[in-house]
Amino acid sequence: SFLYVVVVKKQKLVPRMEGPKYLGAVFETAGQFAYIYAIGDEAHVMLAAPIISAYCVASIFRNGGVPLDGSTGNQNGAERLQEV
Repeated sequence: SFLYVVVVKKQKLVPRMEGPKYLGAVFETAGQFAYIYAIGDEAHVMLAAPIISAYCVASIFRNGGVPLDGSTGNQNGAERLQEV
């Protein structure tokens, strides 16, 4: 994507404006390495997989989840559960 933006679209990257994206990319890459390391460790893979799955589910609930009732999704998950 760097090559596309800089070479093809000929846009300049301004580090101050792009800082949050760079930081997000660093954390995303670190998370991928941690995931591969955790799953690749045969001695602890039975512990790593459920922890990673639980973290993913917790992230979905923390961010309000996906609205299944056709709403706009402006409520958080806890408010949606109370309505049911």
